[in-house]
Amino acid sequence: MKQVLSNPLSLFTILFCITLSLPYVYSRTSKSASSIDVGGGVELAFLDSGAPPTHTKTSPYTTIFALHGETWYSPLFTKIIAIAPASNVRFVAITRRDYNGSTPYNTADLGVLSNGTETQRTDFLQARGLEIARFIGKFTQQYDLPAVSSDGQHGGIALLGWSFGNAFSLTTLSNVHHYPPDLQYLLHTRLRSLIMHEAVPLALGTPLPPQAWWPQLDSSIPAALQGPASVQWLTSYFQHGNLSTRDPSILSYIVPDIARPPSVFNMTKAQVAQMTNLGPIAGSDGLLIVNCASLLEASYRKALFDRTVRAALPRMKVSLLVGDVSLAFSLVGLWTVQEDDEAAGGAFVRSRLVHGINHFAAWDEPEQTMSLYLESL
Repeated sequence: MKQVLSNPLSLFTILFCITLSLPYVYSRTSKSASSIDVGGGVELAFLDSGAPPTHTKTSPYTTIFALHGETWYSPLFTKIIAIAPASNVRFVAITRRDYNGSTPYNTADLGVLSNGTETQRTDFLQARGLEIARFIGKFTQQYDLPAVSSDGQHGGIALLGWSFGNAFSLTTLSNVHHYPPDLQYLLHTRLRSLIMHEAVPLALGTPLPPQAWWPQLDSSIPAALQGPASVQWLTSYFQHGNLSTRDPSILSYIVPDIARPPSVFNMTKAQVAQMTNLGPIAGSDGLLIVNCASLLEASYRKALFDRTVRAALPRMKVSLLVGDVSLAFSLVGLWTVQEDDEAAGGAFVRSRLVHGINHFAAWDEPEQTMSLYLESL
């Protein structure tokens, strides 16, 4: 698969334009949620399905910790949270920093992302991984989460990244050797699965194809309509060519398929406002994408293919889930991981191309998505 890196500055401009063009569609709202103090004056908010009422000692529940993408944050998992207990799963959606309810980054943090050295940015990413690991550790202790069952088929924990959230799940694992012994032991003994749901190249730090397109790039679309066009486009379904070729030229980058309406059409304005926060796309998330791509790529490769990391996480299975009618970027991410896995000798990642689902399957198809998560444990 041939790829050419898009101009990072142009990419940031696109993301910034999205922020400016959608304020009347998406508003920053307060979301009541619990939170956990992870140290250093930082709290991470979360939404929790609670413990399944029917779990037993012989069939303990598994806890999935989920990390959201950019713009769309934890409430996007509302439907998954509602049905998780019926599958003997406790689903905990962690709200990343700079999103509603969690501690925002300070000026110094943003300064590192804007103008810091590579060492400072490496430390920044390592600190984010430690915060998430501490969250998992404190949540496990506070709620007395079940350990892995003797047969290894129940209990324990899984870490899930959706879309750009994969950047944070991967950095959590790639830095495992930097954590205190208790957190290393927790992940060593309890982490059963890493679920990579729709891992886009921006999260992996890998190149985008030259065909990459957003409505903001098309000057034929009036400025006032570029925002609504992006909302529909990002949540749309796309009909691609023969995906077995791994050829970026057969992907549909611009025109969605008309067979099914975009996911946003299944949301009320109030729901969209509750699930979104546009600030980070022109702030921390945008800066990570533009200035930290090489570090995100190194983190991705280390978390998945470094044998010392995998030895530190011996129970961990890695699954990559991508819909065959999703955004072109998700499919490029799939092919990238597949090719890297093959180059590393194979068997590091189980990838699955799922028929009929898009980037927002957690909203449009929660039952099927929950089943996919269960199969990944």
